[in-house]
Amino acid sequence: MSDIFISYSRKDIAFAHILHDELKNHGFNPWIDWEDIPPSSEWLNEIFGAIEKTDIFLIILSSKSTKSKVCNIEIEHAIKNHKRIIPIALPGVNEKEVKSEIKTLNWIFFDDIEKEISGPLKKLLDTINTDLEWVKNHTRFQVKALEWGQKKKDQSLLLRGSDLIAAENWQANSAEKIPGITNIQNEYIQQSRRKSTKQLITSLCLMGISLLAIAGVTIWALYQKNQITIESNTRATAESIAIIERNEAQKQTSITLSNLSALQAEKNLNTDLTLSSLLSVEAIKYYPTSSALNILVQALENEPRLLASEYGQSMWINSLSANPRKNQIASSGVDGIVRIWDSQEMAITSNSFYGNSESILSTGFSSDGSKLAAGNYIGEVFVWDFWTQETIATFQIPDVGGINQIVFFENDQKIAVQSTSNFLILLDLKNMQTEIIDFNDLVPNLSTMSISENCEFIATGSCTEMIDDDTCIMPLVLVWDLHTKDFIDVRYSGQTKKITSLVFSFDGKKLASGGEDYHVMIWDTLSGVTVFDQYAPITTDNMVGKIPGIRKLVFNPSGNLLAGTNGNNQGVMAKDYTPIFIWNVNSNDLLGKPIITTESAVHTLIFYDETKMAVGGLGEITFWDFSKTSVLGNSEELTYGVVPEKLKFNLMLLDSLGIIYATDIINQPNGNIYAIVNPRTINKVDQTTTEIKISFIDSEKKKITQNFAIPSNRYIASKFSENGDLFVILTEDGIFWMNSDGTEIHSLTMEACEGERAIEDGNLNLFLDDCRPDIAISPNNDFVIISGGAYEDFTMEEGSGIGYSYYPKLFIIETQKEQVENINNVPPGTGPIERLAFSPDGKTFISVYKFISDGVIFWDIYSKKAITSLPIKSYCEDKWPFQYLHWYPYFTKDGKRLILGSTDTSMIMIDPISRSFIGPVFAFDSSQLCDSDEGYYRDIYDPLFVEDENGKSVSMYTFDLNGYDYGSYENNDIDLFKSRYSLSVELEDWINHTCIRAGRNFSYLEWFKYFPEEEYRRTCPDLPIHPSFVDHMILNAIDNFKTEDFEGVNSIFEKLVELQVSGSSSNISAANDNNICYSGILFGAQNIVFPLCERAVEMNPENGAFHDSRGIARAIAGDFQGAIEDFQFFINWSKTTQHQTDLVRERQDWIEKLKNGINPFDAEQIKLLRPEY
Repeated sequence: MSDIFISYSRKDIAFAHILHDELKNHGFNPWIDWEDIPPSSEWLNEIFGAIEKTDIFLIILSSKSTKSKVCNIEIEHAIKNHKRIIPIALPGVNEKEVKSEIKTLNWIFFDDIEKEISGPLKKLLDTINTDLEWVKNHTRFQVKALEWGQKKKDQSLLLRGSDLIAAENWQANSAEKIPGITNIQNEYIQQSRRKSTKQLITSLCLMGISLLAIAGVTIWALYQKNQITIESNTRATAESIAIIERNEAQKQTSITLSNLSALQAEKNLNTDLTLSSLLSVEAIKYYPTSSALNILVQALENEPRLLASEYGQSMWINSLSANPRKNQIASSGVDGIVRIWDSQEMAITSNSFYGNSESILSTGFSSDGSKLAAGNYIGEVFVWDFWTQETIATFQIPDVGGINQIVFFENDQKIAVQSTSNFLILLDLKNMQTEIIDFNDLVPNLSTMSISENCEFIATGSCTEMIDDDTCIMPLVLVWDLHTKDFIDVRYSGQTKKITSLVFSFDGKKLASGGEDYHVMIWDTLSGVTVFDQYAPITTDNMVGKIPGIRKLVFNPSGNLLAGTNGNNQGVMAKDYTPIFIWNVNSNDLLGKPIITTESAVHTLIFYDETKMAVGGLGEITFWDFSKTSVLGNSEELTYGVVPEKLKFNLMLLDSLGIIYATDIINQPNGNIYAIVNPRTINKVDQTTTEIKISFIDSEKKKITQNFAIPSNRYIASKFSENGDLFVILTEDGIFWMNSDGTEIHSLTMEACEGERAIEDGNLNLFLDDCRPDIAISPNNDFVIISGGAYEDFTMEEGSGIGYSYYPKLFIIETQKEQVENINNVPPGTGPIERLAFSPDGKTFISVYKFISDGVIFWDIYSKKAITSLPIKSYCEDKWPFQYLHWYPYFTKDGKRLILGSTDTSMIMIDPISRSFIGPVFAFDSSQLCDSDEGYYRDIYDPLFVEDENGKSVSMYTFDLNGYDYGSYENNDIDLFKSRYSLSVELEDWINHTCIRAGRNFSYLEWFKYFPEEEYRRTCPDLPIHPSFVDHMILNAIDNFKTEDFEGVNSIFEKLVELQVSGSSSNISAANDNNICYSGILFGAQNIVFPLCERAVEMNPENGAFHDSRGIARAIAGDFQGAIEDFQFFINWSKTTQHQTDLVRERQDWIEKLKNGINPFDAEQIKLLRPEY
């Protein structure tokens, strides 16, 4: 019987032949129609029947097939029958011509069918084999259900017995499965259950009739009652079917929308991380499919160095400076406001400093953090007391350009300022004197300059000669003494184009320069010795901006890291995305891949810690940590004695109990019992016989609770059940299981391993230490799984050594029946089975295999059949033999995650429901293993997995037991651990991380591009709605107001208030509140928006503009005294911010009228306040 249907256009018949032959070579039986026959009813019935009876529907997408009537008919029938559809895309296919149901699926691209198809073919085969058992059952029950439907629902075709039970189990496990259950399958299984139930009742009734002479009319009454019950149950069943069908339809819709959002998130992953992150959260909200889970984690791990994104400045952020004494950062922008951020919380505070309406280009803190200075675009410098926010001094310096850099010196009583026109200005805070030095007179063709943080030096970048505006001859750097203004030395920069940036390290010992040629150099400031010489690796992928050259350089506090970018605070447009390069100064290398900011161009950046950086763009600050290698993963080197309680077991206790040797120590989960295994006790009577001695020790009572011996030549493994009630021992002679106190011993004879040997092949010594069997015990202790295997030698060509074949084996022991079954259907080519584990519900178990490749197989415990095989890609797979890793499984307690940890300290997450990978391989320090010849031989004890109490994370503790022998444990503890690797496994935690990193919700344009049919919502509930959506809604309200649709105006503002109200206290939320407040007042919705007027002031009580809006609302509502207080606050605030005096006079007039009991806000006044529209 065919298992794969191939749909194709006749124009693609050559590729269809290749695909058909490859599938046959891999053991499949594809159905394909080679004849070019016009569609007819008879022919279509044959096609439809083939589609219905095959498990997989392959559609070859090409420029021809998307237009083919026949292909589209076949696709529609496959969709109708909920077939697993796998699209294969050939070069030239136009996505716009593809059916929407196919667009949401994962395509397999055969980009170069003439040269290389092995890569996409492997991906195709892996996709086909994923959940293949589910798909086969889907086909089997669909074929039966269709036949039942075609034959007028003949009851003789309904399922019964074991087939019905299998179908119901299959139906019960259908959540998230692709393809989903069809309506006719649901009805078929439900009707089969009804008939089975009715037959059972009828049989009982017939039995009652045979006893009628004895029981009288009782049985007839019972029969009538049963008939009523049957009819009632039939009606209830019909209602249940209707509900199931509706729920199934809704679920399938949600799954489709989820997959579509996940696909869009994947498309944007490498070009717009914020957008990709928001799309991945929406995908999860539709339905947490495997694709949605995977792309959510991929988006998190795609750029793990990003900590958070925060919006707070209303426009471009021009400068950032860090308070040297506190965890605070000052930002300034074109709105003339300096805002303060908490660098630990990565959030804006309510503190703000106001210059005037001119753009502030630079800020700087005094050495003790008590003073803050800011310089604007027209040469004004403001100095404030940072704690009281009072103005200390204001300097107006005309004709020098904007203030580009501010540095305090001489006990913070003086300030050195560098301007955009290359002036050095020295400001004296004591006597308010100003000294101006024009470096254009000292240095011809000057392009940039910089002041050292210790105010010892000035560096200038210039050209010896300029032929035109773009051609710089012999660029050079000059170093000057800031105090004497004398030239100290000259540095030939080595750049071939104009020098565009200069910066000193914080201690002034290093000087870095960057040029238009992206050449970056660092010198020792005093000696002039070059200590760093690199070019920024600009490519078309990471350089989208139009501004050439390294325009901004910053050192970290120690001077060990240097960051550079082509962004600055002049002339960069919003979409000129700019890369940030981080160099390790000591090693002369790039530190990781460049940072690509996708929200806006980089305007400024600053290190606020050794490895942490803040980057300013269009109203946002992004926070970064260059030491982070993972968002969800965390590694920690452990110190002696810091170990989970369940690990603590002092080996010296063995001495006190007379145990002189231990080859294995097994602890009881969540208990105090330890099983001590000693397989080397020699029988005193017969020296040729050995026995395995087992001692049970209570670690709290410090005594042996049970001693017993098992006769066997070799101990292999042992394990406690998860509930601690059962103890299992495997020897080469068989399996033994008993209660945890050593009583009620049971045994079965079995041979888990056959053919132990060592193989030597050329230079490769591969020790096959038997088959390293493992034990898994079901949660209810009814099943014990044992892995094993057999090796068989075969002769290879002369001189090439001995070859071998390996055959993995699985044994299932049913403890209640005391019987063992050898499972012979282990998928071939999967290699030795090393580890086993049961799912928490006990319905499935997994086996982890390894050899040339690694992987995990899911098994159904009741059918004893393999469900899915997932190959594992190791970070070290191309470095034989280092890909030969050991993987250790752990199911979380809720069964929602399967964790695999390996000896290269990497971890993998798997979704046990969809049986697919979630995210990438989390590699912590796998390079140590990949790059070290010693790594492969490292003796690593089985790691311990510990799940936290809330189930939010799983920690893997690894042990390094090099040279350690239980036989010589003097003064040693078992806690010889090395490291702990933690992984977040909770979905809510992933979403929270995603929203923190995104820092915003969808913009208006983004939302209606991806969700045009849906009402706007906050994807991240704790973040405010995007300002662009507020603006759009207000414009709609204005349009309604113009047409006198006042009900529509109120409806819009009601929606805005509903969306805006949240727990967020961010500056952007307060700005939204004020925007909605002010607009609502002016367009007749003051009662609706007044709560936001109040909240804006609560969030930012120092902002006079927010008080002003609330004052108008209070006056209209009749609260004259409250309005007077708000307007007076605005007047006082305006004096410090130098707002327009006409606004102040207007508020003073309002206050006078209010004091006289006159409301100034009549219809004419409100009309005057409305913006022009």
